Amino acid sequence: MDEWDLENADPSQQVGARHHTVPAFYLRRFANSQNQPWVRDRRSPVPGLRKESDLAIRDFYTFQNIHGEPDGRMEQVLQKVEGNAASALRRVTGGRPITPECYGTTSLTAG
Repeated sequence: MDEWDLENADPSQQVGARHHTVPAFYLRRFANSQNQPWVRDRRSPVPGLRKESDLAIRDFYTFQNIHGEPDGRMEQVLQKVEGNAASALRRVTGGRPITPECYGTTSLTAG
């Protein structure tokens, strides 16, 4: 991460933002053409399709720094890591969805 300078990063950046606990690029791999993954929300007994944007939590990665101020630098670090991971996953899969057919089977169970 030599292109990113943690000491000079703005701690107020990303404070108040909505953060995905599972990276958005990964959620999209399991979503339909409208970017809606099928989920089971722990607050609702009924599973169903959800918008990707509904799966984010405000200030999830914001922390209180040693000066007692909200600090969004963790999200900034994760954006860099996730960006590189997304790029690697696209190269490995050729941008195609990961399906059981990728493994020459229609079932991923042992047998």
